[in-house]
Amino acid sequence: MLDNLTTYPALQGPHKGDLLLPSDDGYKQSVKRFAATAQKPAGLVAFVKDDGDIQAVLSFAKEENIEIAVECGGHSVSGASSTSGGIVIDHSRYLNEVTVDVEQKIAHVGGGATWRDVDLATSPHGMASVAGTVSHTGVGGLTLFDILFWAILGGGGNFGIVPSFSLRLHPQRSEVFTADLHFPGEKVVQFFEALGGWLKMQTEKDLLFIFFQDMGNGPVIMAHCFHNGPQEDGKKHYKAFYGLGPIVDTTEMIPYLSLNQAIDDDRPYGTGLYWHGTIFPSPITHPEAGHKLWESYHDVCVKEPEFSKSTFTILEFHHPSKLMERSNGEMAFNNRGEQINMLIGIGWDGILGNQPFEKAKKYAKGIANAASDKGENEDGYANWESNTPTGYNRSIRAFGDKYPRLQALKARYDPNNMFNKWHPIEPKAD
Repeated sequence: MLDNLTTYPALQGPHKGDLLLPSDDGYKQSVKRFAATAQKPAGLVAFVKDDGDIQAVLSFAKEENIEIAVECGGHSVSGASSTSGGIVIDHSRYLNEVTVDVEQKIAHVGGGATWRDVDLATSPHGMASVAGTVSHTGVGGLTLFDILFWAILGGGGNFGIVPSFSLRLHPQRSEVFTADLHFPGEKVVQFFEALGGWLKMQTEKDLLFIFFQDMGNGPVIMAHCFHNGPQEDGKKHYKAFYGLGPIVDTTEMIPYLSLNQAIDDDRPYGTGLYWHGTIFPSPITHPEAGHKLWESYHDVCVKEPEFSKSTFTILEFHHPSKLMERSNGEMAFNNRGEQINMLIGIGWDGILGNQPFEKAKKYAKGIANAASDKGENEDGYANWESNTPTGYNRSIRAFGDKYPRLQALKARYDPNNMFNKWHPIEPKAD
């Protein structure tokens, strides 16, 4: 760790970007993260300008045996972009440019850009890239699941630092159909029956997120409906939910640019967070799971006023044909399939620090387990985890039968395990 700054001037010479110590102006903002529980007091923040700066910091850190973390959007709720006393290599200040090659339909994206930066650059050309759902998420944190080198195609930041990306773009209509339909908890059984029917007719142009959340007047079931087409078609595609009589209906056509910013305000920076990701059973084969999930979620809201308005559940329903375009063997990320991602989140005022963490963890896991059809819940999306990885057990589960191959590559390219902040891989030669 960077407790002794006597060697710090050795980095100032080759580094062209900005170097911030805890005593410098702007340091406090530079270590702020999406989840207040993921913030750590770095010994130094290095805003890098190019590959040379990155190499200089890595060489310095290796020579001095200093921990590093890489930051872009700062969205890791487990603290993977933070370090206590080490060096944060921050891409966000200088490596955030996005340029669009309209003819080739490619966006060249700096490693410090957010999805908002990409959307703003591509939308005027009637194009879009595959992206996330919150626009202030960093491009790097998500795109490392879709890069061309096998080891980091799902292996996260375990093998190095990516300073830029080239993203394939697709034609995108300027306006899209959206609707937030709210239902009282009393309709949970009917709602999940309708969901089971909708899943059998879902098209590739449809995306549905289901939220259990207090939107200001108590907990509700919310269907966040998206259709990449006109309003008339969208209403037909979600007919099953309109037929239930929503108590709130915000059906509208909105600019595509606004779509990826729609829930930004619901997920602000600086709050305390505990996230637990898992797999939700199919509503077609397990119609009772939705009711169990709602009862468990609602029970927490009633019992814990501290968490009542900040506890939420999200279910993601992407079209399975898109999820299965690439085979499981083509990437390091394991368990690519038709499973339904579920996120349980509990938040609190960031000024409380980590004080409510264990309590929130207990409730989040309890909500998730209520809907499981197994004795213990399955691991979910690896980025939806608040627990800082310790040891390798979770990594072994995350990578499955790919883990030995990743270990061999780790032993070859990062034998000292310098890159260890996200589901670390134990280096082990064949």
